[in-house]
Amino acid sequence: MTLSLENEARLATAKIILAGLIAAFIMNAPVIALYFNKHWLWTRMLPVRWSGIMLSYMDTFFHELSHTAVMWFYGYIALPAFDFVH
Repeated sequence: MTLSLENEARLATAKIILAGLIAAFIMNAPVIALYFNKHWLWTRMLPVRWSGIMLSYMDTFFHELSHTAVMWFYGYIALPAFDFVH
């Protein structure tokens, strides 16, 4: 059975989405375990814990970046915000 080019593209897309969902769960698992008082021992392993820490920093970065985008778009002061000029 051969796959058409369109079906191969859909299969490749599905694989990437599935890999992204698995990675998102693994990266969020330490935070979920902390907030909901779960005792998942595998979330205390160093690489998994570091991924959760990095995700929280990226969450803060994009949150503050959205304050800046709202300030630029609407002209309102949105604090705190990044100042790319200085």
